Amino acid sequence: ERLLQEIGGKGPVVVLTHRPHPGVLARTLTFLDMLKGYPNVKVVAERHINVPGPIENARVQMENILLANPAKGSIAGVWAAFDAAAIGATQAIMAAGRTEIKVTGVDGEAQALKLIREGSPLVATVGQDFEQIPGTLARQISLVLDGKPAQGTQIFVRAVLMTKANA
Repeated sequence: ERLLQEIGGKGPVVVLTHRPHPGVLARTLTFLDMLKGYPNVKVVAERHINVPGPIENARVQMENILLANPAKGSIAGVWAAFDAAAIGATQAIMAAGRTEIKVTGVDGEAQALKLIREGSPLVATVGQDFEQIPGTLARQISLVLDGKPAQGTQIFVRAVLMTKANA
């Protein structure tokens, strides 16, 4: 939602993803489904980002996309399903001088937060609570070891939108 706000609900966007990862796939499908409510937003490119090496791969992928879309306004935003992809895309955008393009990511990685604080094209990330995740997992394992059912096959933990205001 933050990317869509940043681009005023209109314009061409790039999607950087890694669909083999179930969590990243869920994020990607949710974003693409959300776009159905934004008829003035068009996905001009979706790219698979390789892991390992996601920052470098995303940078190269974004360089190629920028070369294919050289005019200002040809890309309004980049939705990255994870911060490493957002970081690589941001590096390419900054190197090309295309700082009008807005980028968002997910994870709350330190390098992404630094870029957000610096006022780069990376404007937001969703910070996962990496301290809460292992505790939640440990509670589920404990339940199962005690002969009780786990609380579910999918458990959500708190996430926080990180912008320049709180990065």
